[in-house]
Amino acid sequence: MGEPDPNGTRARTTDNYLQYLAERKNEARAANAEYLQAHPEVHQELSDFMAAVIAAKPQDVFAFAQDHFTSRCLPGATKRRVVVIVAAHEAWQRAVSDGIAADLGDHLDVCAQDTCKEPLTEHDLEVGLRPRKREEMIAKFDAGVYACFSNVHGHLYGAPHGEIRQALNGGRISVVLTDADGAARIKAMKRYLPYFIFVGPTEPGKVEQYMHLTSEGELDEVIVARHVREAERALHYAGKDGNFDVVMQVDDPPSAWPAVAERLHEVFPELPAVAAEETAAAEA
Repeated sequence: MGEPDPNGTRARTTDNYLQYLAERKNEARAANAEYLQAHPEVHQELSDFMAAVIAAKPQDVFAFAQDHFTSRCLPGATKRRVVVIVAAHEAWQRAVSDGIAADLGDHLDVCAQDTCKEPLTEHDLEVGLRPRKREEMIAKFDAGVYACFSNVHGHLYGAPHGEIRQALNGGRISVVLTDADGAARIKAMKRYLPYFIFVGPTEPGKVEQYMHLTSEGELDEVIVARHVREAERALHYAGKDGNFDVVMQVDDPPSAWPAVAERLHEVFPELPAVAAEETAAAEA
């Protein structure tokens, strides 16, 4: 037996120690939660790994995990499988999306996006835009469903993480077409290690010139001015160091795709080179 403890000193000491442990546990829990909130990429990386494991179902999970995480950190490794393309105006974006479909559709997955835009044109449907209610999209954005989220002329656009992961898990390159705001959001997430490309004219006035040149009727100058402002904002964002891996300025929208196609082949040598006659056919 231990020595008598008539004053209950040992009991009080034990209680104090247990209280101390509880306080330290709560502090550690709060610090861990704060860290994870400040670094959402931890949850994102683990989610991506789980999705990759489920898709591949490897026999040796440890070897698969080693390859999965090591390959993302190798210096100079071409493991960047997501390309984010920002165009200064829809004419430049359409040239790129049409070029991808015509020349590299078997190799690149253009991320299907949700939008509240109404009505959708035939081209919108061809490039994978899906109609959604504005309230539904806002709720999805708040829930973290979208990798990038943008508001273009009052219309919301959202590229879901699921669409990107589906392409990556299938061993394909995912292409996200968005605006400067969407690119800024996906960059801030520090996820996917995207390759950022900007394509647009040398100055905003070229957008106005192109709109008037290709218009079949009278243009609403208010709408033209709005497009010019958007282009100006995009060019301003593109001019800041570090926002893009490459900034490609071409004043003629049909020339946007050949320039982007050449760059994609340089970054991803496994992609077939797009011959000049093929890009010319896409432009036509």
